[in-house]
Amino acid sequence: MVPFNTLIVCAILPLFVHAFIAAVDEQFILLPLTPQLAPAKWEHPGYVVNKPQLDFVKAKVASKTQPWTDAYNQMLKGSDKYGKYVSGTRTSKAAPTVSCGPTTNPDIHCTDERGDALAAWANALAWYVSGGEAYAKNAIGLMNKWSYTIKGTSVLYPRLSEFVMLTDISAHALSNAVLQTAWSGASWARAGELIRHTTAELWSSGDITQFEDMLRNVYLPAVKNGDTRASNWDVGKQSLFT
Repeated sequence: MVPFNTLIVCAILPLFVHAFIAAVDEQFILLPLTPQLAPAKWEHPGYVVNKPQLDFVKAKVASKTQPWTDAYNQMLKGSDKYGKYVSGTRTSKAAPTVSCGPTTNPDIHCTDERGDALAAWANALAWYVSGGEAYAKNAIGLMNKWSYTIKGTSVLYPRLSEFVMLTDISAHALSNAVLQTAWSGASWARAGELIRHTTAELWSSGDITQFEDMLRNVYLPAVKNGDTRASNWDVGKQSLFT
């Protein structure tokens, strides 16, 4: 079983996003708390954070206000074994199939995928906060790398009251396949939405369609029905929709 705090780390990039959420809390706790209805039309960006929240943090970083500025700088320096998250030179490898056992053992491209998804999200945030086009291109490069490589459909079938991946046709395999799918898919979706709806002519329509197909065919089938196992599994799967 994967600890719940690991889910949080994998779903939201550490440090910067914690400060980001603190910024959101500060902004809205000071306002009158009134009931909010869902908007009649979805506005992008709006998955996890919306434009007013992004603009709030952008202004804090521009004015070098703490803790947002330190958190942003830490995000820029953050790294894993493949290199910095906010970078265009990561050494990770995309693969047609990702196979993840308990506690990521074996790790057959599991950390490549999770790290690159987080890196795409981090680069997308860096693009929005700084306006540096190179960051947007980094995110696009990572999303294209995986959307044109990972194959198959994440399909589940019931066996002994559990859901097991059909490994012969699935992009994700072994016992942690569903959790891996949720962790990575949530970060990909955040990065994709932010880049698509805040850039112009950087991400081609063909590449956007390819990325959409990846989310729809590789990640969505495995998570759309939730999960009855430990809470981090269900929260992880639902995070792709919230």
